[in-house]
Amino acid sequence: MILLYGKVKCINHLNFRESISDNLSNTNYYFITVLIVLFVFAYLFVNRDVVLTGIAQGMLGREPDALLESRRGITSNYLYTVIVYNILPFLTIVSLYKSIKKSTLYSRVSFLILFSISFFLILMLFQKRPLIIFMLSLLLAGYVFRGNLITKKTKTKVLSKRQKRRKYIIYLGFLFSLLLILYYSATTYQFQNLFEAILKLSEIVLTRVFGRLSIPAFMYTHYFSEVGGHYGFTNIGMLSSVFGFEHFEDTKTLYTYFSRSDKDGSLAINSIMDFYGGFGYPGLLVGNVMLGFLLAVLERVLNTLEKNNINMVFTIFCFVFAYYLSQASLPRALMGYGFVFFILMWLMLQKRFKIKLRKFA
Repeated sequence: MILLYGKVKCINHLNFRESISDNLSNTNYYFITVLIVLFVFAYLFVNRDVVLTGIAQGMLGREPDALLESRRGITSNYLYTVIVYNILPFLTIVSLYKSIKKSTLYSRVSFLILFSISFFLILMLFQKRPLIIFMLSLLLAGYVFRGNLITKKTKTKVLSKRQKRRKYIIYLGFLFSLLLILYYSATTYQFQNLFEAILKLSEIVLTRVFGRLSIPAFMYTHYFSEVGGHYGFTNIGMLSSVFGFEHFEDTKTLYTYFSRSDKDGSLAINSIMDFYGGFGYPGLLVGNVMLGFLLAVLERVLNTLEKNNINMVFTIFCFVFAYYLSQASLPRALMGYGFVFFILMWLMLQKRFKIKLRKFA
């Protein structure tokens, strides 16, 4: 996302020359935040046995089956999953903006509290990707906010490029170390020494980061339609619930077909390959045209928005949506991974629920 920011910055989505106006409804922000925090802790209290099992047996005890069962149990409630996946990260980045803008003790402590809650709750999903995306979103947001809110004249200490680079390397190194720990807790492999553990886990992390999308693409092109027929819209759970047809879980079906493991799992597949899996080459062609149109519309909307704080936060989450298009189908990126809920939060946090547009000369 940081690399993408360098490209998007040149078309003026996040590079603000004028001062950033305030269109954030603080009343709505605090009301939603308190309501959400109360709900999630009440939900965790009710499901405390699932959480404790996931921590004690899954993460600390390194039992993959316990992790999987805890993940299924804690994400069985769709509302809770949406809140932790989408709404809390959105509120946390709004809090980060307020802490950088105001730079008061209260704003900083408020951000640290909300960040700690979000970090813990995402960690308790017992999934690696949401946590890393959340941390990368914070990195991108901090980079954007500091670049636009803190001018060189107001900075008490201006960091050199080398110092900034070192700061980002340390942050990314922390994320990589976090991934090593999470993968260590998810495997039962017995390492002989620390060096072997770091080397093997690093190989796993790099393979997952760079190979998780290319390999499933080959699987999809082989399975459809050599083994099974194209699934159309049957992999969309919401449609299967509404219209009553059988739900085809494509990512789990292909994992079971190609994997030698007796444990359940799923593949990560991008929206382009999902078009092919659903409708073959015609779907690949039409789907890419539709996706390009959707991104063009989103680009147009971002260009017409006023340069204010809540629009800036929304723009950052458009990056998250764009990333998830490389990790999931379009319907899952919209609903399961929450772009629809990013839009909902963006609307609810506007002052008087009014979106302000740019005034063109």
